[in-house]
Amino acid sequence: MPTEVKGALALRKALKDFAPDLAKETQKELGNLLKPITNKARGFIPSRAPLSGWNRTSETAWGTARIWSTGKAKRGIGYKTTPSKPNKQGFRALARIANMSVAGEFMRLLVARIPMVASKLLWLELCEKANLTTAR
Repeated sequence: MPTEVKGALALRKALKDFAPDLAKETQKELGNLLKPITNKARGFIPSRAPLSGWNRTSETAWGTARIWSTGKAKRGIGYKTTPSKPNKQGFRALARIANMSVAGEFMRLLVARIPMVASKLLWLELCEKANLTTAR
């Protein structure tokens, strides 16, 4: 849930000018708060290709390969403590967690928009952990 804080950018700039060491320490502390959340988010990435088309090593019409890589998707999840660009309403994110990999971001959007996909992925992960075989 977003929280609105007025004057946060001005405070960060003033803190950087007044006490640079304190500004760096604040950024470090913010990073320490976001690290466990990113690690937990990496745990939600499926170990197998979530869509059957991502198992093939084919090129699309645009020349990009649609190959699922769990490692790339997990490495793509990270955090930033720098302010973002303003959105259409003028709000900025002072800290954010994002998935920079294309496959991971597509997976996030797919699960967020289609609850059926999320439940199937959860079922496949549970079956995998219990060493059960399932038909896709």
